[in-house]
Amino acid sequence: MSSSLFYDCYASYEMPAKTEYFDGDKKFSDIAENDILYRLCTGSKHDTNGYGYIIQELKVTKPFHSAHGHYYISVEGKLHAINFGPTDCINSKENEKDSVIYSNDGIIGTNKNSVIVAKRHQIDKEIENVKNQLARLEYELNDLNSIEV
Repeated sequence: MSSSLFYDCYASYEMPAKTEYFDGDKKFSDIAENDILYRLCTGSKHDTNGYGYIIQELKVTKPFHSAHGHYYISVEGKLHAINFGPTDCINSKENEKDSVIYSNDGIIGTNKNSVIVAKRHQIDKEIENVKNQLARLEYELNDLNSIEV
């Protein structure tokens, strides 16, 4: 048998963007041209080192649509478009029912408050992970200290 028959088993599969719906928010599918989306990202507004957070307003130029094999919302400015994932994945299309998207470019949503809440949840999870790592390391250190040499 040809190994090419099994290629798909090992090929990476492009995943849809992680999204979430916040109760009461406008869904991405309800966004129209000229609506405003909110992007929470790091910037230099609060700190000269660039570690503070800022909220940018993104004006929608083209609502949720498919192009070039992906689902997008096009916006004015440097970002150009928000990528919701490949069109060959049903979960990408389902993202239009949500109101917040997590991307490398920050957290983008239809409601300013929701993007702040989403970031708080992310930070809370990171703090919890660090606490768990610290507890594990303290246990390991105590275990090592209990060994007589």
